Amino acid sequence: MVVHVRYEVVKLINFVRMSNHWPHAIGLDPEIAQFTSESLLEASLIHSRNLIEFLQYKPGKSEVAATDYVIGFELPDEYQVGGRDYGSLSTRLTHIGLDRLSASTDDDFRWDQYFADTVPKVLRGFRYFVRQLNDHYAALFTQPRADLPWIDVIDGIDFVLGPHDDS
Repeated sequence: MVVHVRYEVVKLINFVRMSNHWPHAIGLDPEIAQFTSESLLEASLIHSRNLIEFLQYKPGKSEVAATDYVIGFELPDEYQVGGRDYGSLSTRLTHIGLDRLSASTDDDFRWDQYFADTVPKVLRGFRYFVRQLNDHYAALFTQPRADLPWIDVIDGIDFVLGPHDDS
């Protein structure tokens, strides 16, 4: 499962690095650019939600969680995404309704603000998690299989957010 967890964090790092404005900047047809930009944003929010679940919630029978790799792992409060924010994210992503509608209006919610407030917290929480791993699991999160590239996720997070003393 390390492969899947690492995939989530690498995709989120890549989104923070590249954003979703580039389809407009490179001159794609406006309709295609809008579709691409929205799709990138939604994908990044799904990656974010998956990592929140991995870091903060106890697994069911078929889920994997941080506690599977670090016995007794608890994410410090400063890196936790509150239940209200997590619930709002899940509702807006998965249900067609008034909460989702407000994401595309000038009302009380802005995806860019949510993203700016939440995603750095999620990535810092993942960096904290990786620093708690034993050497074996730390190596697996860097390169889970020989056919996958070596990626230091801590360096990736530091690159997009700046270094932070969360050890």
